[in-house]
Amino acid sequence: MKILILLALLAPKFAVAAEKMHLEQKPVTAQGVASMWVNWLKDKESKYDFELVIKNESEKSMIVFLHDISCRRGKMSGEVKHTFFNTGEKTMDFKPGERKSFNLVCRYGAEMKGDYTIEIARVFDNPNNDGKTFGKAIAKDLKWSKTEL
Repeated sequence: MKILILLALLAPKFAVAAEKMHLEQKPVTAQGVASMWVNWLKDKESKYDFELVIKNESEKSMIVFLHDISCRRGKMSGEVKHTFFNTGEKTMDFKPGERKSFNLVCRYGAEMKGDYTIEIARVFDNPNNDGKTFGKAIAKDLKWSKTEL
């Protein structure tokens, strides 16, 4: 009985904290190379989940590495991982004109307020068109930010 009462008291807090916020799609673009935006974001106190969309705007294949995607909440830097047990593409390859979306999590470890920021440090060309071999960096520092909701 005590457990049911505790769950009833805590349920509203978890329901509000885990509300998915759909966002206006405002792409950040490296002209002629790539664009990125966030479709939705779900704040969970010491982390947030989000759907990142990346589109290849060029006529050549390109690659983005998961380790080149970073995130922040306010002034606190976080670590980006795939939401489902970190299973998913670590090397994200894109054919010309291709668009992909990824459900990711930004973990920063402490309750924090402030803007949500996601950045792709580098986008590489894929000269062999094999989805694995990366060449030179063709875009740098694509940065998406959203004022605290």
